[in-house]
Amino acid sequence: MEISEEELNRIIEHQVKCQVYEALNKRNTPKITTGWLQLRKRIDSYCHDHMSSKWRRKTSYNSVQQMFYVPMKKILDLHRIDEMSEDQVPIAKEIFEFLSAEFEKVDKQKEKELKTTTNS
Repeated sequence: MEISEEELNRIIEHQVKCQVYEALNKRNTPKITTGWLQLRKRIDSYCHDHMSSKWRRKTSYNSVQQMFYVPMKKILDLHRIDEMSEDQVPIAKEIFEFLSAEFEKVDKQKEKELKTTTNS
């Protein structure tokens, strides 16, 4: 079975179009996973809420954010936090939940101490 030159050109042209389409499609896919984007928004919201407490104003937003990011990067073995895969998001959520609960305990203790000092 022979292929004419015209058919061969059509096949080659089709293959090239498919490769170009795939390359362009890969370029448009987000590099950051949706699960991480959602968790990042929760962390951002927590950081802003955390900064609003009276005794925390001395702490920078970045410092509060890094309290979450550094352990996540270390535990998940990430160079950049945005490299997190969708499979790693549940572990990162657990880290966030654990740390935020611990920070809340510290906040309540600190508020209790401040009330005791102001009442004295």
